[in-house]
Amino acid sequence: MIDNWYASCAAFSKTHKLGLIPIIDAFGGPSTGLEAPFEKIESQATVLAPTVGERIPESLPTIDPAQAALFGRRFISVCQLLTAMDQIESRVLFVGLVARMDEVLNAPPPRALRVRAICDFYYSQTARIHHRGSTRTLADVVAKTSWTKIAKGVRHATLTEKTQLGPVNINVLAIAPGGRIRTIKCGDQSLLELMKAHGAVAGVSGGFFLYSEPDIEPPSHRNDPVGLLVDTDILPPSLRRSAVVQRDGHFDIEIISMLGVELDFGTETVIIQAVNDPSAIGQVPVTFNRAYGESVAGGHQLAIIGSQVVDSKKVPLAGFLLVTPKAVSHSGTVSYRMPGPPLQAAMAGGPWLTPGLVPDLLAEDFTKSAPPQTFSQDETFDENLLPRMAAGITESGELIFCAIDGRNFDKAPGFTLRMCADLMSHFACVKAMNLDGGSSKRMIIGDRVVDLSSTEVISGKNDNKVSIRAIRTGIMVFGRDSQSA
Repeated sequence: MIDNWYASCAAFSKTHKLGLIPIIDAFGGPSTGLEAPFEKIESQATVLAPTVGERIPESLPTIDPAQAALFGRRFISVCQLLTAMDQIESRVLFVGLVARMDEVLNAPPPRALRVRAICDFYYSQTARIHHRGSTRTLADVVAKTSWTKIAKGVRHATLTEKTQLGPVNINVLAIAPGGRIRTIKCGDQSLLELMKAHGAVAGVSGGFFLYSEPDIEPPSHRNDPVGLLVDTDILPPSLRRSAVVQRDGHFDIEIISMLGVELDFGTETVIIQAVNDPSAIGQVPVTFNRAYGESVAGGHQLAIIGSQVVDSKKVPLAGFLLVTPKAVSHSGTVSYRMPGPPLQAAMAGGPWLTPGLVPDLLAEDFTKSAPPQTFSQDETFDENLLPRMAAGITESGELIFCAIDGRNFDKAPGFTLRMCADLMSHFACVKAMNLDGGSSKRMIIGDRVVDLSSTEVISGKNDNKVSIRAIRTGIMVFGRDSQSA
């Protein structure tokens, strides 16, 4: 541990008018203690950093070992970026990163989400300082968009520019009304393989899936999709989330929950009339998800994951607890009918993106232990620059996807959700939402991956270490008049 690091960093920041106290407050807040010479604290952090990096994987036993090792590499990469910078702010950020990470590793588990968030947070602050100075706006860049036709009603563009947000590398896919999408669970196949098999002209990664959650229990598995997904069958909207949909042939973005969903158990049906509302227990059929909590008292309860009724009284991580006034007769399986006009395709993600506003995570069940916990337990309030995938609908009904590259320090540090909202508004979207991003963000045009996906933090010194993560759900795109399926 580095004693009194906070007091020393705060004093150094005040002396040099750096304005860094809100940053070092993150993940722990202000702390009391005697101020030591900053140079002494900085020297201690330099000695401690390699040890902290080595401890990260062994301190995260509840997650996939490969992911734990990745977090250790990210920490070391951000340390290297900071020590290579000339700006005086980098010295304070370096001490803050090492000291906060050391505190988290010495604290009781679980730690994985905080380790990941600290790496991303300090990386984002480092990138902002390094790339400050440009005056070119995002609106300026979007105004110069040059489109390439991919198929009838489908076009693609790449935006590569230095802006006041830093360098950007953004791939944009636009599908005009009359085109078609298919939302799919990829399983063990790649999105490209599925696109070739079905004749799709383009594709993007889809929604969230289980990965970092510490309590993934059978019948759920790591990589299972989370939330609404409509293809040949329906994965129900157990969580209230934004979703890209095609309904009656028209593209749209809607916030969809279990309210009004009909559950067919074979011998009887149940229509959901309330969600996460304990006052409805014993009155009407109601569902509860992890945004409510892990347990519910009262009523006749069935735990359901996908199409399976499971033997559990706990609210499933990637499912829901059905509570009814009387017991429901069932054979162990259930199918679903969504309310409203038929859905040809639907992919949940979230949150909804509104220009100028921090997304309302609570309104879309991003809270408590609802997956992905990187959102529901976020401590950074949309400060992190990350790879993102955004979707939007224009007034004319055109569907827009933007694959925003990130974690590439020199070419594309990444976007916050607020920045994504602004980007979609510049493309004239009247509705917009976030899809799964990070290492799982992907855009394919024809037979070529066009975005710069990577699980690693990439800089000029290690740009040959790119690695990508398999995606688990996807959205395939078909041109107007396409007969492929």
